[in-house]
Amino acid sequence: MVVIGITQQQGRVVGAMQLYSRDRGISQAIEGHAAAFGTLQLEGAPAPTKVFTFAVRTATGAKLHVVEVDHQATNPVFNKKAVDVYFPAEAVNDFPVAMQVSQKYSIIYLVTKYGFIHLYDLETGTCIFMNRISSETIFITAPDSESAGLVGINRKGQVLSVAVDETTVIPYLLQNPANSGLAVKLASRAGLPGADNLYAQQFDQLLSAGNYSEAAKIAANSPRGFLRTPQTIERFKALPAAPGQLSIILQYFGMLLDKGTLNKHETLELVRPVLAQQRKHLLEKWMKENKLDCSEELGDIVRPHDLNLALSIYLRANVAPKVVAAFAETGQFEKILPYAAQVGYQPDYVVLLQNIVSHHFPLSYNSCSLLELFGSIY
Repeated sequence: MVVIGITQQQGRVVGAMQLYSRDRGISQAIEGHAAAFGTLQLEGAPAPTKVFTFAVRTATGAKLHVVEVDHQATNPVFNKKAVDVYFPAEAVNDFPVAMQVSQKYSIIYLVTKYGFIHLYDLETGTCIFMNRISSETIFITAPDSESAGLVGINRKGQVLSVAVDETTVIPYLLQNPANSGLAVKLASRAGLPGADNLYAQQFDQLLSAGNYSEAAKIAANSPRGFLRTPQTIERFKALPAAPGQLSIILQYFGMLLDKGTLNKHETLELVRPVLAQQRKHLLEKWMKENKLDCSEELGDIVRPHDLNLALSIYLRANVAPKVVAAFAETGQFEKILPYAAQVGYQPDYVVLLQNIVSHHFPLSYNSCSLLELFGSIY
């Protein structure tokens, strides 16, 4: 919790805030005018890093600070950031009045009394953009969940909305070569266009240099997953494995699993060797975590190893004919009619019965349930 108070001393606006830790039951006084909390995902960190960012203007200058709070022992330590906040000559008495943090972009929006807005990268503190958006004081702001920006109200009652232009922000950053690294990170974290060529060049350069692990990171984190293709997988599969280390393709799949859900092709490529090594428990674990793309093809691959698991995949993939067949093969006849009615599927029950009787088990197997099923149809 943060409480902010602003006073004027000898013609200078002084901001003071009190940062209170509910868990520890202690508070800390900080000089500042505006503040916000945010989280960011550091590279290699198993959990998000919580940060507190605040801005202050004193007689000697203005600073934006980003500090870590509630550090997790498993995470790398976040180094404090303190960067200068620029005020133009016509705004010598200006100072920060509001801040919001966009979690989608990991960008800090800082608003000043004179109606200027500053955008800073949350991780590095780099200034991305600055401009004036209002000739009147903006006295209150709030995050805008739809645009991942902010909305504010000025003294005239005007409602202002500020958001990043996703089509131009990366090319804008790339105009300055010093911002190329930031552009790549922002494009990756928010899935923005504009840095694809740079990503592809880095990927090819790392592969050519034999830096396969870094190349795998580039592909796994590519904006909108544009490098997560069958061609990339084939290139990694062809690479030699270093002695005593996982193959590059398995390292790549591990990065993708840490990042989120695999696409269809990645899922099929990973599951085949896992089942061949009789490590079905990994497949079950990934299914529970919703890490795999469930498709008819995946169900067909799993079916010879575990019919019930294949049934679960068919259900998620909405493959009605194979769901009904799997219900029948596992003796769950009472589920066939409700499922068929729910999804609007009309099975060929005669063919289904013939397959059950002639290929899977004798009629005596669970005969009551089977006869009840067909008795309810005819």
